[in-house]
Amino acid sequence: MINKILKKIFTLSGISLIVGFIIGAYLGQSTGIVSGGGGRNGAVTFGIIGAVILFLIVKEVILIYA
Repeated sequence: MINKILKKIFTLSGISLIVGFIIGAYLGQSTGIVSGGGGRNGAVTFGIIGAVILFLIVKEVILIYA
């Protein structure tokens, strides 16, 4: 089970998700998102957006050069 997870993580797509999340979280850590009367850190939100964007870029590059 753990072997399968590690194989997925160490693929190009898995690494792009992790790096995209880290970059997005770094850029969003100073951003406060206010909703429902309470402010919260935007790191997770920007992290998810960054992960999706980088994942899609890597998938497109793989399709072009494969």
